[in-house]
Amino acid sequence: MSDHDRFREMLALSAADVLDTSEERELAAHLAACPECTAEIEQLRELSASLYRLPAPQAPAELVTRVRQQMVTHGFAEMERRQTHRAVMWLGLFAWTVALGSWPILRLLSNEAGDLLNIHILHTWYGLFGITVGGWVAAGVAELVVAVKHRQERRFA
Repeated sequence: MSDHDRFREMLALSAADVLDTSEERELAAHLAACPECTAEIEQLRELSASLYRLPAPQAPAELVTRVRQQMVTHGFAEMERRQTHRAVMWLGLFAWTVALGSWPILRLLSNEAGDLLNIHILHTWYGLFGITVGGWVAAGVAELVVAVKHRQERRFA
């Protein structure tokens, strides 16, 4: 590739103002000695100036409004989904904490109260066991439902 060809490739870059200072100096020296490249760069600069004078395309107002509404709707839906997920997680954690925490408290109270009043609360233990297992199952099912819903929302998003 000759120097002339290298400078011809630089002409469009110069017209677009993307050459650095040293390249611009080299090109200016070449343009002083080459009328063919000088004529070509003048045409490219006119074309570049004409392109800058063209108005920027504008999207139709109806499209802009519709897109903004969809963005707001999507933002609110995403925020609601996150809040629901957090609430279910906290409720599940709370349910597990209450269920696990109630066992030692009830045991302490039933032993102390049973010894003091000479009452044996065997049926209470069966009921507590049933309620605890039912709560665990319900929390597990709720978590599965939320996980499936979350996966479906991700797939459609």
